[in-house]
Amino acid sequence: MSLSFRPSSKALAAAAVLGAALLAGNAQAAAINIDATGIGSISFGACDFEGGMTINGVAMGGCGVGAGGSTVISASTINFDGTWFTPGTTGGAGPVTVYFASNIDPAVYTSVLTYQITEVGSNSRIVGSFTTGWTSSIGDVPTGATIATAGTPFGFGFAFMGAEVKTAAVSAPGTAALAGLALLAAAGVARRRAA
Repeated sequence: MSLSFRPSSKALAAAAVLGAALLAGNAQAAAINIDATGIGSISFGACDFEGGMTINGVAMGGCGVGAGGSTVISASTINFDGTWFTPGTTGGAGPVTVYFASNIDPAVYTSVLTYQITEVGSNSRIVGSFTTGWTSSIGDVPTGATIATAGTPFGFGFAFMGAEVKTAAVSAPGTAALAGLALLAAAGVARRRAA
């Protein structure tokens, strides 16, 4: 005699819901980190982009569940393109442009971020660019623009993805000169003591 077990349609539906919940619970959130605080280079990091991530057209290596990694670019502009898994419908965002206004003169900006997020099936895709002059102005802030402050981390997010951008703070015009004079004075005192 053989026994067979056939789950009811309710049991199958419950198992499907549980499976989807477990899948969503185990999904990793994608992350982007752009750091332009080191003058002359931009550090770009990305993790958990299951559909891949490219920086200036070059695919990044693995990081976590999906593609990513980190790299340092000796350039003032980077372009990035990444796709990550987003269960359910999430829509899109953008295009968005954020101007990083000088913390000394808010009428000018030292960096600019642009990005757009689109839905691709059960995935989301971000395409964007980041340009910086580090501590130098690269233009006037347009009227009504979205503004972040240079030197203050700026974060943004979307379903299953978060990002942070760090830019260099701008020194007051006289600060560097005063620091240089202080160093020269200290060197002069040291020479007099040695003599």
